[in-house]
Formats: sequence, C-alpha cells, structure tokens
Amino acid sequence: MHHSSIVKFIIIFALLTSPIVIQGFGEQETNIFEYNHPRNCKSNEYFDIDSFSCIECDKEKNLEPSENGFTCVCNRISRKVGFEYDMPKCEQCPLGTILTSDRKSCIPCRKGDNLTCYCGINEVKVEREINGELLKTLKCIECSDNSYPSSDGLKCLACHNTTATSHINCACPITTHVRIQDYCFRRNEIDLMDVRNTYLVQFSNENIDSYYFRKELRLSAYLCKDGDKTACERLSNMCALTLSEKSIPCKLSKSKQDPHSILWMFYEENGYPVVANNKIVPVKYTLDKNDGTNRLNFTIATFSLDGELKYIDTPNLFCTFLNDVRFGVNVNKQCKLYAKELTTREINFFVPYLLYNDKGKSFLSTLPVFVKNRVWQPLKKFFLIDSISSYKAMPNLVDDSFKREDELTILRYMKSIEVLITVQNDKEGGHIYSPLIVIDYGELKKQDIQDNKQIKVDYKVIFILTNKNVNNSIEIAIGVLSGFAIAYSALKAWSYCKRNFNGILNVGVVVWFFIYSLGAVGNVLLLVTTSVCIYTFIFYKGQTVLHILLPTDSVESKICLCTIIAFCFKIIEILALIYRHRNINVFFIDWEQPRTIQTPVRYDSPHTSLKKLYNNRFEQQDSVTKTPRSSRSKRRSDGSSPETSPRNSNNIATIEKHAESYGIEAEDGITDRIQHLPVSIWRTYFVANEWFKIQTKRRINVALQIIFTLFMLEIVGLKYWTQPTPELQVDENEIHASTEKNFTLRFGVGALVYILCYCVQWIISIIFYERYVKNRMQHFVDLCSVANISIFIFAYDYYGYYIHGRSVHGYADTDLETLISDLKKEENNLCAHRGLIPGTTNQTFIASFSSSFREIYHKLLDLQTANESRFSRRDILESLNWEKSLQTHSKIKKFLTAFVDHCFKDLDYVIKERLLLEKLCDIEIGSKDDQSTFYIDNNNTFDRVIFYGNEWTLGTFEIALFIFVQALSEDYILACMVTLLISQLLITICRINGKRNLAKKTLIDERFLM
Repeated sequence: MHHSSIVKFIIIFALLTSPIVIQGFGEQETNIFEYNHPRNCKSNEYFDIDSFSCIECDKEKNLEPSENGFTCVCNRISRKVGFEYDMPKCEQCPLGTILTSDRKSCIPCRKGDNLTCYCGINEVKVEREINGELLKTLKCIECSDNSYPSSDGLKCLACHNTTATSHINCACPITTHVRIQDYCFRRNEIDLMDVRNTYLVQFSNENIDSYYFRKELRLSAYLCKDGDKTACERLSNMCALTLSEKSIPCKLSKSKQDPHSILWMFYEENGYPVVANNKIVPVKYTLDKNDGTNRLNFTIATFSLDGELKYIDTPNLFCTFLNDVRFGVNVNKQCKLYAKELTTREINFFVPYLLYNDKGKSFLSTLPVFVKNRVWQPLKKFFLIDSISSYKAMPNLVDDSFKREDELTILRYMKSIEVLITVQNDKEGGHIYSPLIVIDYGELKKQDIQDNKQIKVDYKVIFILTNKNVNNSIEIAIGVLSGFAIAYSALKAWSYCKRNFNGILNVGVVVWFFIYSLGAVGNVLLLVTTSVCIYTFIFYKGQTVLHILLPTDSVESKICLCTIIAFCFKIIEILALIYRHRNINVFFIDWEQPRTIQTPVRYDSPHTSLKKLYNNRFEQQDSVTKTPRSSRSKRRSDGSSPETSPRNSNNIATIEKHAESYGIEAEDGITDRIQHLPVSIWRTYFVANEWFKIQTKRRINVALQIIFTLFMLEIVGLKYWTQPTPELQVDENEIHASTEKNFTLRFGVGALVYILCYCVQWIISIIFYERYVKNRMQHFVDLCSVANISIFIFAYDYYGYYIHGRSVHGYADTDLETLISDLKKEENNLCAHRGLIPGTTNQTFIASFSSSFREIYHKLLDLQTANESRFSRRDILESLNWEKSLQTHSKIKKFLTAFVDHCFKDLDYVIKERLLLEKLCDIEIGSKDDQSTFYIDNNNTFDRVIFYGNEWTLGTFEIALFIFVQALSEDYILACMVTLLISQLLITICRINGKRNLAKKTLIDERFLM
C-alpha cells in the first residue's frame, strides 16, 4: 500500500512537471472565477455563493443582507409580496404590526406592542381565518396528539402525510415507513440498505461501526436526494472522513454532485484539468520582498460538520499553515501538538483556493487535494481532525436502536500537508500553474489520547521548475565523471603494479585498483554534490527573476546519500594512505669517512709511573713535529686529505685490507702510525629527527582553518545565508518564522566557506610562505647537504626517491668556523655544486629501480631476519641482535654508496628528465627493467610519501568529514570540532607509526626520535 502511494505520488509529479491539456470537464465547469471576499462586501451587499461575488441589496426596495450575508431578504419591517429579478419584492409594514410567517402580510402581535411573538414547540401560528382573511391579532394553537407542526409553523399536519417530516408525537408505521431521527420516510423511497457495512469506517488496523454515520448518513442521503444542499455538503463531509473512494458516502455524494455549482466535491474521473492545466495563472510573481506579488494568497472555504458554509477567508489550519507562502521559497517545518488539544478542536472541512489579482479584479483558482491514504483521485475538500466517526455504535439490548460509546476509539488527524507549485520555465519568469495539495493522515489510538501524546505535523511548500531536472543532472555528472575516475584508477593501478611488482599482475594489484577507484569515485561524489549545492546557493541567492529553485526532498536525499558514500570512500582512502605511510622504507647514507691521525689517542692509567709519563710527553712532541705545517694548513683549507676524500675511498679500503692481513694489535705496526676516528652518529640522528618531524607537516594549518571557518560562519553570521530566501542576510532577527535553514543551502554555505578558507590558506602557503618564509622540503634537502647525508626512500619495491646530500666539501663533522666558511664558499660559487651530476644543482630524484638492484637489496634486508631465525633462545637473540643489525646496516650502506658512485657495471643507473606524459600521468614509460633510472626532480616530489605531498587526499577527506557531520547534525560548530579532532588523531597515529617504522628501518632508537 505504501509503495503504491509512492508510485502514484511520482506520477503526480510527472504530471506537474509536464503539463498537458486534458479535457475532462464540460464546458460549463470552470476552475478559475472572479471573486470578491465576503468581508469586502459592504453593509448593503450580500455574498453570492454561486458566483463568489458581492451583490448589492437595494435599500429603496426594503432589502437587506441576511444574517449569514449570503442572500438578500426583506428587512424586519417589510413583507414579501413576490419576486422581482430573482429577488424578494418587499413592502414596508405599518407601525405596530409584525411580519407574518410567510413575510407577505403584516399583523398586530397578540401581546400588544411587543413585536417579537413566538409560539411553543407543539403550537402553530394562526394568522388567518379559514377563508384566508388576516386575523386582527396573532394566535397560537396547540396541535393534537396525532399531528405535528409544519416546517413553517403555520398548520398542523397529520402524521401519515406524504411529506418526509415527522414530529416527535407522530407514530411512524413500521410496515410502510422508516423513522430516521425526527423524520419518517417511505420505505420505497429509501435506496440505502440499513446494514452494518453501510456505516463502517476503515482505519489502519480495524473497521469501526460508526455511530455518527448510523445517525446522519441515511438522513443526509435522503435529504440531499430531495434537494437539500446543506445535506449534500454534509454527505460530502462524511465522504471525506472515510478516506475511501469506494465508501457508501462517497458513492452517494458522487451521484448527487451538481457540475454547475462551484462547490463540488469530486473532479471527473476521466481527467484532471487542474493537475494538468495548460492555463497559467495570469500573475507574474516576483522575488522582491518589498513587492506585493511576492506571496501566494491561499483562501479557504470553511464548512461545518453539518455542511453549512461558515466563511471564506485566510486559512485557519495548524500553526498558521498556508498563511504566508512566499514565491520561490521552499518551506519545511514541523508543528507540535498534543492529542487532547486535537480532541477539543472543532471539526471543520476546508476547500482550498488560490486568490490572485488580475487587471484590478480578484480571482479564485480551485486547488485539487490528494490524500495519500486513499485512491489518488483529486478532491476539493479535506479536514484537519476526525474526532467523531470513530465513536462506536453500541447496540441497545432493549430495542433495535444504537447508543454511542463513551470514549473515542481512534483519532484521525492531518499528519502532513505538502503544497506543490509548478513554475513555468519561460523567459520572463514568475508564472505558475495551479498548485497541488497533498495530505497524509495519521491515527492516534485510545491509549495515545489518554496519555496526551505529542504529535508532529509536517508542513512543506515545494516549488517545482519545469525542464529543470537537477536529479538527472546529478546522475549524469556522477556517471560520466565516475567513468573517468575509474579509468584514472586503472592507470594508477597499472603504475602501482609496475612500481611494486615489476609489472606482474596479482591479487594485490586488484585490491589497490579497488582502493584507488573508491578514492576517485569518492572525490567525484564529493565534487558533484558540493558543486550542485554551491551552484544552487550562488544562483538562487543572486537571482531577481526566478530561474532556479532549491532542490526537492528527493534530490536532497540523494545529495545526502552521496555525501555519506563519499565520506566512507574517503575513509578507505585515508586508511590506505596510513598503510603506505607505515610501510615506507628509508635508508640514510652517511658519506662522512673516518678521520685518520698519525698518533692514536692514549689514555694513561692512574698507576703509570712518573718516568713513563715524562717519556710519553716527549714522544707526543716528536710526533707532532713530524707533520709539516704546510700539510696541516692544506688539510684545513682543502677540507680533507687525499686519504680521507670520499672520491679516494680505495686508499682506505687498501689500508683496511692490509690491516686485516697483518692483524690488528694495539702496539704493532700501522696502528701505531694511523688511527681511525669513528664517524659521529649524531648527524644521522639529527637528520632522522627532521625527517620524522616533516612526516606529518601540512601545507595548511588545520587549527587555523577551523578557527577561520567558525569565525566566518558564527561570528560574521554567514550561517544565516542558509535561510531559503532569495536575500543574503547575516542577522538572526531577519529570519522569517515560517522558514527553516535549508539542507542544500546549509551544505553549500558550509562547503563554500570551508573551501574558501582552505584555498586562501593554501595560496598564501604556496605563494608567500614557502617562497619568502620557509620551504620545509627545500630546507630539509639543504640540511642533508650540510650534514653530508643522502637518503634513499623506497615508496614501493621498484620505485622511490633519492635525496643527494653528499657534501661538496667532503666532510661535515667539523667546527662552526669551518662550517660557516664552507657555506660562504657555496654562496660565492667558490666550490663545486651540490648536484649528483657534476656541474648541476639537482639533488632530488625519482628513482625507478631495476629488478637486479631490488633483488640484491632485498637479500641484504633479509640477512637480519635469517640470522634471527637461527636462534630460539631470547637471551642469545638479544645479544646478537645489534651486532647482526649493524653488520647488515654496514653492508647496505656500502652497497648503496657503491651504487651511487657507479661501481657496479650490472647495477648501473642513468639520469634523465621525465617526459611530459610521464609528468602528467605520474607513470614511467621509458624505464628499463635491466637498468635503474633516476629522473631529475625539481619539485621535491619525495613529499608524496609524507603528509606534505598528500594535501589533496587529506584536504578532501577533511572537507568530506566536515560536510558529513554538518549534514547529519545540522551544526557547524560540531562539524568543525569533529574535523579538528579527527585530523589531530590522524596526525598522532601517523607519528606513532612513523616513529616505529623509522626506528626499525634505520636502526635508530625510538628514544632519539622526538
């Protein structure tokens, strides 16, 4: 049932968005007619309910408006002598007389000068003699037991008269007549069977034998058949209460409907002329809040439960619904009520109209009403509450009569009301078709009424712009861009396969293809939804003539769903980033060589004799005098001796080789003349610490980003732009009471402010901060050069980065004076350049390693694991762990230094520029499997393995997180706080993982990483 209602609702939307001319009514039936409000009628005018206009009552003819203002009658001192032009013809009565009941004569009151004479209930007025002559005074005569007063109260009628009226004193023959209340009808005139199914009212969980229907249905049906218009309206009210087109009251009401009257209940079955009306309301509505045509004026004809027209005026619904509807402004609000408040509310029925002015005249346009709980035939009438039809009829044990149950079984109420307004998409703009009203009813059970349960009534006003299907545009954009995203993900997966598996396809490549695809599709969803909301915000707020409307609930639901999916995909992408960040392999190469001195450093024992100390003193002086002054000065100026130069490491190797062949003894041979000073590890620790610090550095400051965003939204007041009005306003006092913050505008404003603050900070960082204040990546490269340390970064098995930090001065472990002097030489171009290629300054490279290089490197890394696996005892493992690790570290260092110095013919590499296509697609096309390739990198691309180079991934994740939280919570402050906390949590996780990974891969104790 629920699904069928949704399908029918979609059909109605289709009709609205594509108007078609349907000729379902006769030529005499009209849906737009001229109208003058009853309150606009003057004191001498009456409101004609057939034409909905004010007509003057001629005072000169002794006419005046009736008490209800819906007709003209003779005034109180005039008698009706006939009709003239469908109006009573009146003649003034002489003084001291009153009108007769037929208002045709004047007669003195039987109580002297009292002009208000009444007779009893069972009495009739006697104003004339038997021959018709007017009496001198009014007389009252009581009717006999077997008679009753006529409807005009002028004569007594026999109880078995053929008229339908029956008096309380009259006996109604059971064989030939049936008594309904105070009326007695002939059985052959009653075509409505008195069975239980006739009075059943269907509710959601049960069918109730309604006492109200048993009391009023048959009487109203006969009176309506006899021409009583009030009874016909009462019958249509009962039809509205049933919410079922197949109910008995609806069938009777349809059969008695007058197509020539404006006040009818049903539209014809063969067409919906208002729903699919090709006639546009001839009023051009505007968005200007100061213009009189910026609001839609709804008017409602209100009927009582008995079928009497009470008034035609502005709507008197729940919480001022339909009272202030602004053109082009969607409304979505809720009204909270209590059950007992509904039970005390008067039961009324409403017929809605749209009131507008054209050429100085007022017109009413009928509005079809659709009820979701029933078959989708358009109606004219609806109600707010039904607190009458669910009183059960309880059979009387004494006779065949029924009595009403004491308590209400079910209370039916209007749960939601939607006003759908289709706007014509023309050049001028501002023209609409007749609005459509959709109502849904809810039910409260007896226990809910006793508990005074609180209920919520939804109220929506939805404007629909023809030929503007945002839903299709979103789907097309997502489909097309997702195709490109998947193609780009396939390219990234192919690059990953080549970088990590040397082009061999396996399950890991497929998994990463899905991860890349999820991240790319998440970006697409985020881009499309954000673009739609920002586009809607900019053009909706900037238009003076209506050309764009806010999306409908279905579109907003789709935007919300896409946002949730995008956020989930971005979470997977961030987890993949953390995984890659954790598995990066980094190796530091210290180019510093051990210093050689002629005399070893000796430490005298405290037990050494004074004579030996005295002799050692002169030996030290002799050793010092053996070093020429020119040699010392040359070493100081050149930076290192030929033996210690990095380019002449063969001498050191030769020395080490001879030292090994002769044996290493403390007092023998070469060790007495040459001593190797160990290289300090602190430079490596310092560079490793700097690398650890920049791993989680960002181009933007997240805390500053959140502060700027909150300042613009909360302090400046841009959050008030989310009000669904065409104006931009930053004051809470200007927010209209009937409108709430719109989801699309809230999404668009929040995303726009966050993205603008982010872009401003990013531009300042790129253009100003990195150029004139501090470029972290370049400073890190400079630090590597000063520290004489190079870095291999293995992002994948066959792909990584190389930072050439080899000092041009040959050493870095020196005093401050020498360090400053060396830096000045570089500044004045008095020494070689820092680049890997002689004569260049290129220090950073993108490395594509060959399979043979990776094979050897893996074997060296696996040595430590292989050695550890030989031992099962923990104490033995701990004692040998550092020794084996240092040996492995030394072998890897020697291998990488030899590789950089082109010492291996089979493992050589070439240096080249990347092709334009390689730069655009981030792939390696020209690399060879048997030869490593170093691509010159002038942009410090190694930052891709840290946060600094993944700003797009991190930024889009934070935007998705911010939008996701504010979409669910509708709170900008909460969204900003959650974004900040998650961002800091992400940094903390990556710092912990980075520290562990760095300590494991570089053999640096975690305690030295701060």
